[in-house]
Amino acid sequence: MPAEPLIAVAGGTSKQGRSVVRTLIDDGRFRVRALTRDPSSSQAQNLARLGAEVVSAPLALGHDEEWLAAFVGADGAFLMTPPIAPEGSREYELGCRLADAAVRAGSAPSKTSTRSQAGNGSPLTSPIRPGSLTTSARCP
Repeated sequence: MPAEPLIAVAGGTSKQGRSVVRTLIDDGRFRVRALTRDPSSSQAQNLARLGAEVVSAPLALGHDEEWLAAFVGADGAFLMTPPIAPEGSREYELGCRLADAAVRAGSAPSKTSTRSQAGNGSPLTSPIRPGSLTTSARCP
């Protein structure tokens, strides 16, 4: 019997990320890899106790190789990006590079989310399903 699909969740210890990780684990059809800047944090350790694999992959520019390593072997990815990059911010570039790492690792089935969807009381507003990620051809 094949193992459940592995979903990598970027920002796994953020408010929205924790909700996604818990929802996927509770569903029982997925294995979850939570990406975080600090795997030793109490939030990360709580996710590990629930059954998530917790790995170090900070959501900050300059961590492309850590993201790539975190996405390798994943069947899909949940990526969080802002709806509109705040003025003076490099979040759009971060989102593009994060998506590029997921594509390079072969984690093409995906779900993306924007900040405007966070905090609405719904743990996961749509299912993880096959999709396509953009590549750096459209990114800075």
